[in-house]
Amino acid sequence: MFGYVPGGYARILETFAERLRERGVEIRLDARVEKVASLPDQRLQVDSGASSEAYERVIFTTPTPIASYCCPELSEAEHERLRGVDYLGIVCASLLLKKPISPYYVTNITDMSIPMTAVIEMTTIVDPAELGGSHLVYLPKYVHCKHELFDRSDDDIQQDFLAALEKMHPHFSRDDVLAFRISRVRNVMALPTLQYSERLPAVVTSMPGLYLVTSAQILKGNLNVNETIEIAEEGLSVVEQSVAAELAESQR
Repeated sequence: MFGYVPGGYARILETFAERLRERGVEIRLDARVEKVASLPDQRLQVDSGASSEAYERVIFTTPTPIASYCCPELSEAEHERLRGVDYLGIVCASLLLKKPISPYYVTNITDMSIPMTAVIEMTTIVDPAELGGSHLVYLPKYVHCKHELFDRSDDDIQQDFLAALEKMHPHFSRDDVLAFRISRVRNVMALPTLQYSERLPAVVTSMPGLYLVTSAQILKGNLNVNETIEIAEEGLSVVEQSVAAELAESQR
């Protein structure tokens, strides 16, 4: 059975943020972390361009190449492991249409002549009334993080994707397109290469107080919300155990 939350993940994340703020958590958006370094007092200094602050614990949740870049004090073996993770990225078009293309939620595509991985018609499960009567369609293309598609212009991608829709669905008309937007994310999912379990990034790092909890630690499934929540819970458990061990050691 399929279902959805009106407002999508934006509504869920806004609710999470509200609950966290009620508990005294400060959330900073658009604060790009540039470097994490050790201080003489055993705290960690986090530099984010205009500001620099010190913390007892830091949990990094970024893709592994970014963690390696921002934490130069990690061991050479850790840098090698983090930089060695290969990622799958995504270029995804979001379309608002006057009418639906088909009655199907997902059409997976194996034809190599079609430049998309799938056609996902959200308004087969989401009430079009929530979109002002329009129909929402996603056209994702999963590619390697260094694929040339990331460097192509929006106009080029739009023309290729719309031409593919016309090929798949001859009744489709470009006149029905109300909006066409493209997003690009290079590091979406760590590729499960051979012996990946032997190179899995560890939660506890060589820098005291610095932890890594990332989707690259997903081992028994592919990237989705359920797996992400499970990794977060498992990672937090490891952090709690590590902190407890540190406190016990300091009290001896």
